[in-house]
Amino acid sequence: MKVWNLNIKRGADGSKHVDIQLHGVIDGGWLDEDGVSTAEIAAELNQHLDAKTVTCRINSVGGSAFGGVALYNILSSHPGGVTCVVEGLAASAASLVAMAGTTLMGRGSMMMIHSPSTVAMGNAEELRKTADILDKVQSALTSIYTAKTGKSADEVNGLLDAETWMTAEEAVAAGFADGIAGENGEAEPDPGDPNEGNEPPEDRGERILFRGVDFPRASLPQQIVAMARAPVAPPAPPVQAEPAPAPVLSLVPALEPPPPITRAELLQREPALVEALLAEGRAAGVAAERARFRAIDDLAIKGCADLVAAAKYSAPCTAAELAVAVVKAGQHAGAELLANRRAESAPIARVEPAAPDQTAQSAERRVIQAIVDGGNARRGGIVR
Repeated sequence: MKVWNLNIKRGADGSKHVDIQLHGVIDGGWLDEDGVSTAEIAAELNQHLDAKTVTCRINSVGGSAFGGVALYNILSSHPGGVTCVVEGLAASAASLVAMAGTTLMGRGSMMMIHSPSTVAMGNAEELRKTADILDKVQSALTSIYTAKTGKSADEVNGLLDAETWMTAEEAVAAGFADGIAGENGEAEPDPGDPNEGNEPPEDRGERILFRGVDFPRASLPQQIVAMARAPVAPPAPPVQAEPAPAPVLSLVPALEPPPPITRAELLQREPALVEALLAEGRAAGVAAERARFRAIDDLAIKGCADLVAAAKYSAPCTAAELAVAVVKAGQHAGAELLANRRAESAPIARVEPAAPDQTAQSAERRVIQAIVDGGNARRGGIVR
């Protein structure tokens, strides 16, 4: 189980606050596989150098003296304000971490300081060398405690040699802590609601509230619109047995809604968002224009090159509108051709038709009748 955590909270003003829980042995892999890792904490904290405050909550029996020194320096050098809260025990190396920034003792918590110790083996010379190193380590640790408490090095060394255990009140009285959490006005800084400032976009119909800014729905990427949630309805007012008292008139003028955000303000506050919106708009425009050209080309219109060119460039229109224009142009051309032909045939239409020529037909009838009559005369027939 992981015994330390680094969490990010957001204040009401949108500021970032880092909260570290340090519950375990410092760099204690040799004792506890789940010990507090100084290297990992440093790596994560370096990603949040813009945090306004850092709160380190401690409940540890200690661990590596150099790990404690490292965490002390890491916290002390952070640009934001640092507060260390002893929630249970800050012993040995953990007490060094507690010296960073403002130190608050929780109710019933304790702090323990002692001289550094180690396990050594070897000949007399090697053991004497180890003892000399321990003296130097104690001198280094003493400098941290004296900087915090204002005590002399001799006073601090006496407390270290005696392995001093201090209650919360004793730690405050000795200068190892600045106060007790929740007492005498000493309290942990409240960064506000940890979820404030990280709300998902709010769906307001044609507009989307995103990071406190009211955007038109069509101007936001679909990824953001998809995350939008419906606004939370306010809780229903409690049912009152008696009528509510008459409202008291207020002399304070009503607050006017904030002015709409300008393009320049949006570009300054959210440059990455503006660039993303512009890129999406360009891509959508190019895709739509290509689709329009493709639909016009699919009509395969012949003999109307001027109309096709105008529909694409000088007078842009859709494929359907171009088709209607081509039909109208064809109807106009047919009507004009018919009118021209009527005009050309008008003189011919005014000529009256003549009676059919019966001369040739009468002559033929007379010849035929003569032949018939001659035949009848030979047979003794009636001659007309």
